[in-house]
Amino acid sequence: MWFQWVYSVLPFLDRGPVLELGFGTGKLLGELSNRGIDVFGIDRSMYMARLVRSRTPQKNGFPKLVNGGVQNLPFCNDSFLRIASTFPSPYILERQTWLEIWRVLAPGGLVVVVPTAWITGKSASNRLAARLFQATHQAPSIENEPDLAFSEFHLLIQEIGFIVRQQIIELPKSKVLCILAEKPQ
Repeated sequence: MWFQWVYSVLPFLDRGPVLELGFGTGKLLGELSNRGIDVFGIDRSMYMARLVRSRTPQKNGFPKLVNGGVQNLPFCNDSFLRIASTFPSPYILERQTWLEIWRVLAPGGLVVVVPTAWITGKSASNRLAARLFQATHQAPSIENEPDLAFSEFHLLIQEIGFIVRQQIIELPKSKVLCILAEKPQ
């Protein structure tokens, strides 16, 4: 299910250049590159960058990878039309991260963050996995409104100047929360 959750952002990443924050194993970078979208990635792990380069087909060239942190993005102002972050580390909750995102995102650009997903399948293994996700705090209770779980996060983003909305994407055995932050024109 993990890759389905990560790929759930693809409809929002319809044009580039795209920056992925914390690209991890590079599945999203690879898919965007295969679709012919100009894609960049930043991650603190040099190991992950080597892994991505070894796995990414060279059909459309390698994604442009940068080793570093998101609180000081090494890109020019207004460089990206789309920025994505799926299951990010706590850096996504930091004000400095969002100030940098604002700086490098072009006016009218969109940030897509997937902070959580819920397993909704009815099989015994799905129900067990759903309970484990909640017990380990990887997903808030599905009964609670996601607005409540992420209200402080929304306020932080809105204070910077973004227009924030969220969308729950229904998948066959799960749901994914996408937080969408648009930089006004």
